[in-house]
Amino acid sequence: MGIGILGVMIEHTIRIGSLPSNLFVSLLSFLSGSVYTIGFLLLSGLGQFMSLKKNTCHDYVKKRFWRLIVPYWIISVPFFCFTDLFCDNSFACFLGHLTTISYWTSGNYSGMWYIAITVFLYIINYPINTWLYCNKKNINTTTLRFVLLIVLLIFIRWVLYSFYPQYYQKISIGFDKIPSFFVGTYIMNCICNRKDIKLLHVVALFLCCLSCFVIAHYVPFFDAYFLMTKVFLSIIIICFLFYILEKSKIVYYIRYVFRWFGKYSLELYIVHLLMFFLLSDYFSTGCSDRILIIVSVSSAIILAPIYNRIVDKVHCFVNSIK
Repeated sequence: MGIGILGVMIEHTIRIGSLPSNLFVSLLSFLSGSVYTIGFLLLSGLGQFMSLKKNTCHDYVKKRFWRLIVPYWIISVPFFCFTDLFCDNSFACFLGHLTTISYWTSGNYSGMWYIAITVFLYIINYPINTWLYCNKKNINTTTLRFVLLIVLLIFIRWVLYSFYPQYYQKISIGFDKIPSFFVGTYIMNCICNRKDIKLLHVVALFLCCLSCFVIAHYVPFFDAYFLMTKVFLSIIIICFLFYILEKSKIVYYIRYVFRWFGKYSLELYIVHLLMFFLLSDYFSTGCSDRILIIVSVSSAIILAPIYNRIVDKVHCFVNSIK
């Protein structure tokens, strides 16, 4: 997850801050855009497959609650108390933002679409994961079900895109990326059952990726899948490069950085966006977006470990009184 959140924060800094175009910024934009939020969801899918594999449904839900919902509430409650209760005097908005329902009714809010989509995916992941991977001995059945799931998601998006365009525009920033999560679970399933993977599956995957590139060039509807395919291929290339340069000292330090960012990925995501929207909407006092996003990202790097420790202490306290 480290490479995912690092890509998100760098890309936000470049886009929101409108950094001057030069070779270094272009290179950073290319590297961060190779992962970005699509890669974030893909990597999340990888992790959630393993989490379900190792835990019961009860343990899975409990861990997701403490790893996603509790940190989100601890970080966001002060922010939404100020914006929704104090400034807007709207308790309904406050509840909608805390429960992430606002994303599904009004669209993206303060950049928290990722939290809303992740909550939704965690809810549906267990039954879908059970259906997809219940037949562990037959990879062909699993692949067929996976293809059916992706086709269903594309069909639902097409219905929204064609018949409910206004609502689709509200939720498209997150809804379009949902297949990335399940691609992640499928990839991890293939890794865990690599003995059953045949050359035909690899060729089929390559042809699907190639098809997305070709179709997206002519059909605007498939632009989202073009971007997904680009990110998937980029992650494969990055992993391959890390594998080749495994013993390099530079790679060792880069991995250390990725591990640190990965440990606090959720806190970093929430803090840097909420901080930016808080500053830009209420305390900007004429400051440019470039300064505000740099301050927000810097604050997130400082505050993320602190919030992480607070969540751990709350967890320990709750366990101690049971």
